Amino acid sequence: LGALIVVVGIAVLVGWAIVAGTLKGIAQTALYRFASTGEVPDGFQREHLEAAFQHKTRRSFGLG
Repeated sequence: LGALIVVVGIAVLVGWAIVAGTLKGIAQTALYRFASTGEVPDGFQREHLEAAFQHKTRRSFGLG
């Protein structure tokens, strides 16, 4: 029974890794398309894609 639980657990982890990798690839492709063309892909909202591109602010922390 213990071996079965380990095998099922590994299968679930592999499945989760595949799903997570696929979703990451879809999101990266959508961000690239938005950044390069300004076009919002179907299924995404402009506000969410714009939020991925935040301007960084410089902080001096009193060092200069």
